[in-house]
Amino acid sequence: MYLTECARLAKEHPAMAGVFERIDSQFQKMESAELIRSDDFGSLIGIERNRVVSALEMLAATGVLCRIEMVDCLHCSMAVAKADFDEVLEDDGEYRCTSCDQRLTGRSSQVITAYRNGVKWRASIPAREQPQPPTQAGELTDGLYSASELAQRYGLGQDALRKKLERYRERHLDCCVENSDRRLRAPRYLYKLKDVKGVIDEMLASGERPAK
Repeated sequence: MYLTECARLAKEHPAMAGVFERIDSQFQKMESAELIRSDDFGSLIGIERNRVVSALEMLAATGVLCRIEMVDCLHCSMAVAKADFDEVLEDDGEYRCTSCDQRLTGRSSQVITAYRNGVKWRASIPAREQPQPPTQAGELTDGLYSASELAQRYGLGQDALRKKLERYRERHLDCCVENSDRRLRAPRYLYKLKDVKGVIDEMLASGERPAK
């Protein structure tokens, strides 16, 4: 198989072997899992949603994938990371869909769980199958990133990391840049990876991961 963790899980869970084989085959075609919605992914590979979710959750538990909470617009199905949604809502008092400009409320949106590359995605690809990108999966170059971008890349809970970064920012004012000219619905703060990497490493060492 393309991913060694898919092969291992298929062996450990024979009743799910066919599901992991189809998922693995699709991952090989995609080469990367930037954003996976279970409904869409299940339809794509022809597997019932509950079985797909079960398999994706197993892969998330290994670190090959990470879970992301998204706020989904019920009008156009555009989704935004919940951490970004919460930050803009707190700063601006409302959030409007970047696609249809619908004001997202409890009636016009829903929170969904999606998946993307986890910190162990690349480690699960045999060397002979690996492309050669400039950085390892889960590794970012020094730069400015929103709390949700950091949480997604390192497989951490978005709300948990955002709150830790907010507390860290109170004591280290130069760890971030306030995006005063930000577009509507853009995160207010962008963090310097080199300055907040210690916070991320502490969370990884403590085993903090998105809630199941």
